[in-house]
Amino acid sequence: MRLSGMNSLNRTLFWVFLFLVVINLSVLISFFVLVNRQEKALSTETRDITAGIIRNELDLTETQIPRLCSIQDSFRNHAQPLALAIREKRNEILDHLYSDEPDTLVLNTLVTELTQMQIQLQKANIDHYLQVKSLCNPHQKDKLHKMYCRIYGCREKEHGRQERHRQGWRE
Repeated sequence: MRLSGMNSLNRTLFWVFLFLVVINLSVLISFFVLVNRQEKALSTETRDITAGIIRNELDLTETQIPRLCSIQDSFRNHAQPLALAIREKRNEILDHLYSDEPDTLVLNTLVTELTQMQIQLQKANIDHYLQVKSLCNPHQKDKLHKMYCRIYGCREKEHGRQERHRQGWRE
């Protein structure tokens, strides 16, 4: 009797354990599917917001909008991995700096790699600007220039001549 009692207890425990495993797997799968959907929605939403800001700022026409979306998609596909790699390289530098005895040769190598990625990202930004500019009329080009001046935190240059003085820029 005792053996058959243990056998049924083992079977019951097995089915309970199996049930718990299935529940946990279901929760994990649901979580990953939900997170993946949210990331895709966020990526699409970010693209739509960015394109919407540019579209509204430049007052683009209906014929210009599809081209802008194509430019935005191409830029994002190139720039996002670079931005992520730059962030990871900065973390790598900080981790190395945090070590007890940071190796300056390693740090110099990391900084050189970071600089190369930043150059690539800046070139992608320039290419993006030129592509957007190519679909703009003269009035929109002025708006684009002003928008980028705000983004980069630069002074807007008027079409007049500016000279560099010790105290700053003067007309």
